[in-house]
Amino acid sequence: QPRRPAVMKVVLILIAILPWTDAFGDDDSCNRIGRKCLTQAHCNPETGQCECPNGTYGDGSFECVANDEYLCRIDSDPKVRTWDGASGDASLPCWYRVMAVTMILEPEYSWLVVNLFARNRMRSDGLFYVSEIRMVMSKYSISGATDDPVLESQTRFSLTVDAIWAAGGGNPWSYPPMVSWKGVVLLFTWNPQDNFAVITMANYGCRIKFRAFDPEALPQVMKPGISVMVPPNVVWFTWSDHEPDWLGLCLVPGLGEDVLRIRALDMGVPHRSILVMYYALRQPGLEVVERERSCNVVRQVLGQCKYKPILAINVCGAILNKHSIASCLL
Repeated sequence: QPRRPAVMKVVLILIAILPWTDAFGDDDSCNRIGRKCLTQAHCNPETGQCECPNGTYGDGSFECVANDEYLCRIDSDPKVRTWDGASGDASLPCWYRVMAVTMILEPEYSWLVVNLFARNRMRSDGLFYVSEIRMVMSKYSISGATDDPVLESQTRFSLTVDAIWAAGGGNPWSYPPMVSWKGVVLLFTWNPQDNFAVITMANYGCRIKFRAFDPEALPQVMKPGISVMVPPNVVWFTWSDHEPDWLGLCLVPGLGEDVLRIRALDMGVPHRSILVMYYALRQPGLEVVERERSCNVVRQVLGQCKYKPILAINVCGAILNKHSIASCLL
C-alpha cells in the first residue's frame, strides 16, 4: 500500500513525457520537428541544433567540412548557401547550374572543368525540391596555334530521386563503384546512415552529396538537397567574359552577389536565380532535348500560375514581368 503513490507518480511523469517524445520523433531526433543530425555531428539539447565537430563547419543536420574547405549547399525548399555563406532562393522550375570549378591536370596546359547542374520538382503546395543532379566533366587544353581553349573530351553522370526511392534504402547508383576518366578517379557510394548518394573525386578532393526528398515525411526529418565540398587548392577562373560559364548559384568566392545582380540588371532580369536558370539552359552539358523538356516544365508552371498563388509569387511573377526572358525560356 505505501508504494502505490510512488508508482502512480512515476506513471504520471511518463504520461507527461510521452507527448514531448512524440514531438521529437525517435531517439535520433534533435528538435521538435524531428530533425536528425549527421552521424559525425552532435545535438545541442539547449538550442535544438545539430552542431558540427571541432575543426569543421557547416550544418550538422546536412554537411560538415574541414575549416579550410569550401562548402556550398542547396537544401530544403530549396535554398542555397554559397561558398561565402550568402543565402539565396533556388526555387527554379528548370535546370540550373549549382557550381563550376576548375582543376589543373597533368601535363601542363590542360585542365578539368566540373559543372554540377540540378533541377527541381514542384510539390502540390507550389514549393520545390531537388529531383535530379547531373555532373558534367570537361577536359580542356590550350591550342598551340591560337592559345585558345580546346574541348578535348566530356562525360557526365546523373542521379534522380526516383532512382533513390526505387533503391529502397540501397545503393541507387547505376555506375560501377569506381570509375576512372582522363586520370580522374570517381567513387560512387551510398551512405545508408545519413541517406546520401555520394560522388567523390578521390584524387582531387571534391565531393558531391545528394539526399532525396522524402514524400512521406512532412516536415523533413532528414534535410533534402545537395552539398558540394571542394578543397582549398581549387582554381576559380574563366576564359570568357561574354558567356559566363562559371555562373551558378554557388557563385565564385570573393565576388559576392553583386556580380549576378548587376548582370541580371544588364539583361533586364529581376532576379538572379532566373539568370542562372537562363545560362544553364544554354550549356553544352545539357543536350538540346533536355533543354526542350526543361522548358516544357516552365510552360506548365506558367500555365498553373493563376491557380497557385504561392507559385505565382515565387516564380511566375518574375518570369512574366520580363518578356525577354519569357521568350528565351518558352
